[in-house]
Amino acid sequence: MSLSAVIPNFNHAKLLPRSVNALLHQSVPPSEIIIVDDGSTDDSISVIEKLAREHGSIRLIRHEKNSGTVAAINTGLAVASGEFVFFPAADDFVLRELTERAVTALRAYPQAGLFCGGVVMVDPDDRIVAFRPFTEPARTARYVTPQEVRRLILTSDNWIVGPTVVYRRELLLAIGGFDTQLASFADGIIVRNLALLHGFYFDPDILAGCMVYPQSFSAGYALSANKSRALINIVRERAAQVFPEDICRAYSELLARRLRFTASRLSLLYDAGNPSADGVSNVFGGSAIDWRMLWLLGRMPFINRAAVLGWMFVRTRPFGVWSVINSWWNHRLHDPARRIAIGRFLASTRLVESERL
Repeated sequence: MSLSAVIPNFNHAKLLPRSVNALLHQSVPPSEIIIVDDGSTDDSISVIEKLAREHGSIRLIRHEKNSGTVAAINTGLAVASGEFVFFPAADDFVLRELTERAVTALRAYPQAGLFCGGVVMVDPDDRIVAFRPFTEPARTARYVTPQEVRRLILTSDNWIVGPTVVYRRELLLAIGGFDTQLASFADGIIVRNLALLHGFYFDPDILAGCMVYPQSFSAGYALSANKSRALINIVRERAAQVFPEDICRAYSELLARRLRFTASRLSLLYDAGNPSADGVSNVFGGSAIDWRMLWLLGRMPFINRAAVLGWMFVRTRPFGVWSVINSWWNHRLHDPARRIAIGRFLASTRLVESERL
């Protein structure tokens, strides 16, 4: 298989073995696994070196100083040799058929810019938090054309979730790789641009897992009002510059509203305390009315979080109401069975802190 996996790593020595082990046990493993250590201060290097001695497909690249996740990804992309490439995080894991399904689909649809699938979100204790994407571009595995993307993206979004995304390397290099200024949304701009230009293949099955916790890369931006607002402004500017001309103006503004809602929702998720006082209100911003309403709703017993989320949705109008209702119902129907299947998988692969490959 001509597929390169690039894993950026910073101080994830305890989690890295599960991520690598999942790749090695794919039904058809990647041809190379490039681990870019971004100046770790834990025992990551010794863990990676041990893995590399035991598995010839693993290669270590070191950053002497921490340069950030996006820079580490670009370092790996520059040396990757596969026709296809993907970038699982050290705290992510893939299910057994991801790479085989991705390469099969991309070869069957050579016009597609990328492949993506369903993701289970788990906390550090492997408890299932949610399944993503929340809104799906298709209910069955198929190629989604650029024309469909333009139509669907007006009412729904966020279909392409990082841990399952497999790119055509030449297309990724052609658009210059990942923009370090876009931080946690560096892949968000690229996947949307490739989908608008080339379409993508979507598989609704759960094919990877993503860990969510307050110290994660994306959470760092959701929990910081200054970082969050600055990032949204940069994304709005970049979207207007790089997206196709026929959609860039309208969609760049819509995307900024959606990011504002998403950042506020993540802040609500990660903030275990008062969901409005110094957390969500600062990230969400808005008018004086918004601040007052979020402050009041955050103090409503039992329903405070739902009320805050509802107010933010009404004020930003990020997605079509019917799209949200339809997606909610679909999750109600299918998530219980998913929880059982993924729960069994997690139980069989749970990482013990002292475990090493």
